[in-house]
Amino acid sequence: MKQIKNQTLNKTSLMFLFIFLFAFLITAIAQKTIYKDSWGKAGFTITSEKNTAVQINYSINEFSFEDIIIEKESMKNIILPGHFLPNDEGAPNLPGQDVILQFRKELLHLSK
Repeated sequence: MKQIKNQTLNKTSLMFLFIFLFAFLITAIAQKTIYKDSWGKAGFTITSEKNTAVQINYSINEFSFEDIIIEKESMKNIILPGHFLPNDEGAPNLPGQDVILQFRKELLHLSK
């Protein structure tokens, strides 16, 4: 009985090791692009702010392409670090990021 438990444990350990190595190899195969001269740190940053304007910059430091198969068709998936939510079904699976800006009401001057 003890030998059967050890065999099951060894098979389970071997399976987890195989899955880990497979996932590692897939990420190592991905085509990675790194920008050494990006505009700033990754994501949104406020580059300048005045009473009349706010300038916001969005920068990407790196991204990678990954080969995937969807419905027996080979495609590329774009991977951005920190972006992990897929898009809606049927829409292109492009990484996206939302930002909410909040301004005090007295700072808003709407021209007519």
